[in-house]
Amino acid sequence: MTERQNIKAFFSDDTRKLVRVQIVEKMAGIPVKTLVHFLKSRRGLKDDHLVKIVPVLEKVGYQSVHSIS
Repeated sequence: MTERQNIKAFFSDDTRKLVRVQIVEKMAGIPVKTLVHFLKSRRGLKDDHLVKIVPVLEKVGYQSVHSIS
């Protein structure tokens, strides 16, 4: 599984109720709606945005594919 696929899986319906996508974008310092468009399969997710998003998501329980044994 790629990191991008893992992020989409993390944002299941239940997670979306607990974690606000807009707050993740703001905390990661990425443009507004970047993650929203990615999660709705409207756009890809640039590598530089990906590396900013992962540490923010890890604060709320996300496990990066690189940290999964």
